[in-house]
Amino acid sequence: MKTSAKYLLVFIAVVILTAGAPENGTEKELRNIIEPLNEKYINSIMEDDLAKFLSLFTDDATVMNPFQPTMKGKHALTTHWYTNMSRGDATASADVQILDIWSSGNLIYERGSYQITFNQHKSKIISVHGSYFTVWEKQEDGSYKIKYDIANLNHKL
Repeated sequence: MKTSAKYLLVFIAVVILTAGAPENGTEKELRNIIEPLNEKYINSIMEDDLAKFLSLFTDDATVMNPFQPTMKGKHALTTHWYTNMSRGDATASADVQILDIWSSGNLIYERGSYQITFNQHKSKIISVHGSYFTVWEKQEDGSYKIKYDIANLNHKL
């Protein structure tokens, strides 16, 4: 009887300790979640679709782009979007490649590289490439949204 009680206590302890353990997906499973979201991200920029773009972010998302102040929240992202549009900036092409992806709990971490070509101020074509790190947060409905997005350039302008 004592042995059974010990096993029961160990079993209960294991259940309690692992109840909040992260659900780690395989790389393929995580890519299947994030790649379509990355495609939606690129399409929203190419189509100048602010609503689609904002739908990818949590309300309190933090975005850090090269040479720009940190943006916090959808209002800041909207202001940034309209500032770029008013200057005449338009994206001609964009591509991202996931280099590493993993998860822990309700978060997916993505590290990758990007290349963007855009028309700056309606007059100058610029192509930039760099690396990025994005944290996707699982929402109550099971979807994922960007919680943190950090990018840098791999070259001088």
